[in-house]
Amino acid sequence: QVDGIQAIRSPGSTLKPLLYGLAFDEGIYTPKSQLYDVPTNFNGFEPENFDKIFHGKVSVEFALANSPNIPAVRVLQRISTPLMVEKLKKAEFQSIKKNASKLGLSLALGGCGVTLEELTNLFASYAHGGNFVKASFLAKESPATPQALLSEEATFFVNTILS
Repeated sequence: QVDGIQAIRSPGSTLKPLLYGLAFDEGIYTPKSQLYDVPTNFNGFEPENFDKIFHGKVSVEFALANSPNIPAVRVLQRISTPLMVEKLKKAEFQSIKKNASKLGLSLALGGCGVTLEELTNLFASYAHGGNFVKASFLAKESPATPQALLSEEATFFVNTILS
C-alpha cells in the first residue's frame, strides 16, 4: 500500500501561484506586467511548455492562469531560488529543507519532491490572506503560529487570477 498523502512526488506547476505571489510582493511584477514565452536557454536548462507551443509576449496574469513554463522560470530567476526555497521551508516542505542547496530553476516547474499534505497546507494559505498555518488533525493539538508567506495584496492577486 502507498500512502498517497505522504508520498513524495513532483508538484509540477502547483508551486507557480507562490512563485508569482512572491514576485508581486517583491514589486518586480504586477498582474499586467509582460513576460516572454519564447524558447530560452537558462545556462543549459531549456524548459518547454507542456503543449510544446510558445505564446510570445504574455502578461503575468496569463502566465499564472495558463501555466506556460518559460515565464515561470524567468520569474524564479528574477526573484531568486533562495527566496522561493525560504518560503517553502516556512511552509514546512520537508524535502525542500533537506535538498535546499541542490535546488535550481527547475523548482519553478516541480523539480523537487513534495507531499499532497504539504501542498494542501500551502494552498490553504491562499484562503488565509497569505498566512501559512499547518493543519492540525487532532482536537488536542494546539494551533500552530501563522507564518506570513505572502502579503494580503499578493494573495488577492493570486486568488483573483486563479479564480
